Amino acid sequence: MPVVSRLYSPEDFRILATFTAIVSILSVAMCLRLDVAVPLPDSDADAAALLALALGSCLLISIPLLILMITAPGEVSALLRRTELKGYLWAVPISAMLAGWNSALQHWFVRRRAFEYLAASRVSQSFAAAACQIGSGWAGIVPSGLLLGQVLNSGAGAALLGVKLVGTEMGALRAVTIERLRSVLATYSRFPRISTIESLANSAAIHAPIIVIGATAAAPEAGSLSLAMFSMQMPLSLLGNAVSQVYLSRAPEEHRTGRLGTYTAGVIVHLLEMGLGPLCFVGILGPELFQFVFGAAWARSGELVMWMTPWFAMQFVAVPVSMALHITGWQAAALWLQVFGLLVRVGATWLAPVRAISECYAVSGFVSYALYAAVVMRAASVAPLEIARRAAPAAKMLAAWIATAVAGKLAVQYLRAN
Repeated sequence: MPVVSRLYSPEDFRILATFTAIVSILSVAMCLRLDVAVPLPDSDADAAALLALALGSCLLISIPLLILMITAPGEVSALLRRTELKGYLWAVPISAMLAGWNSALQHWFVRRRAFEYLAASRVSQSFAAAACQIGSGWAGIVPSGLLLGQVLNSGAGAALLGVKLVGTEMGALRAVTIERLRSVLATYSRFPRISTIESLANSAAIHAPIIVIGATAAAPEAGSLSLAMFSMQMPLSLLGNAVSQVYLSRAPEEHRTGRLGTYTAGVIVHLLEMGLGPLCFVGILGPELFQFVFGAAWARSGELVMWMTPWFAMQFVAVPVSMALHITGWQAAALWLQVFGLLVRVGATWLAPVRAISECYAVSGFVSYALYAAVVMRAASVAPLEIARRAAPAAKMLAAWIATAVAGKLAVQYLRAN
């Protein structure tokens, strides 16, 4: 990212932010949420049938989307008020399909607890995206390099996991029949019916405001916001998704044995121990760190990170254990939570004055995820006092992170003044 931020302009990042927002909203529903159900069945044959349904739905949904983007790119880009996206919209359904396939395959290997395969796919994704974006930036192919790197981010992982699936899991795949497909679709019908709407609302709550900001705010502001989100969300998502996959691989069994609350509390405490201190450190030193790492032009991104730190902290704690809502049968509550988050975040962004639109977006994110975390803990029967008791030993480390950040900020201010 420090290299990419010097090869591309805020306007390039603005285009990337809108492209990524559209892909992210679509990709969560491409599998009709059957991907997240793959780890749940007791039978490998049922899980393989769910995987086949998830992969197939991705392909079927992407075809009409691709036709729309090819035949009416001008109308779609005009609707988004981003006419410069017209030549790139054909890549949206392809990227969304690859992201859906990647998610479905990841959940299969979560079921297998083959985390070494998942780690390898993460490395391949990161390498492919970084190589494409840096190489294209050096060659002056902008902003195409940013967008293609985003497509490869999902495509490389899906390709690697697909090869592993064919090479190691053909026995389970051969057990898939039409009758079994119908059976598992009926058994897990709540995922397409309820969870798809929930996931769309959740993704739209995060990414629809980015589209609004990209269409209404000046390019430097939208670009600064996108860099702030990319630089913070990438490592948080990488770690959070890894924890989520481990959590999901064990949580159904823990629920069946009545230990889901204790298990979930332990995961939350570990998340707090891992992430809260570094998040506070980066949040306090945001403007200084971003100017040093990304260049003087990106100081505004550091200011926005300060505003978004409470939101990122709540998201980092809540999202990895959010599957507790589905494991415990709280799908309806999950749906209404996401609808609430969508209304709050889009409404706050839509109604905010342009000069404070990014700050309002950050505050609305904290409000949404704070409520979300509270409901997830309730569904998993986690007592807040238990979290506080188990996390108390880490308070000294948190204080050290904060004290170091404050000292660093004061030192930078002193050096600038003298």
